Amino acid sequence: MTIRIATWNINSVRARMDLVRRFCAEFSPDILCLQETKVDDGSFPHAPLAALGFTDIRVRGQRMHHGVAILSKLPLADISSEDWQANGEARHLG
Repeated sequence: MTIRIATWNINSVRARMDLVRRFCAEFSPDILCLQETKVDDGSFPHAPLAALGFTDIRVRGQRMHHGVAILSKLPLADISSEDWQANGEARHLG
């Protein structure tokens, strides 16, 4: 089985949804890792990303700064986050 994984410093996922759609149509990633989502968990655009086929979406958001997400067409397990800098920034999800 081949799995296509992409990572992207998106710098605001909500502002770039059209680019995400285009990227996914062109490259068909099975897993898309996003950094700098710049949105809190409650405002993350789950529905439009699920419409692209991502059935397992994990987020660790932070409003206006940082924020990360893993979008997967495959089931994910054992997702955790760390605060490596001990400053409360949402920079890690794995």
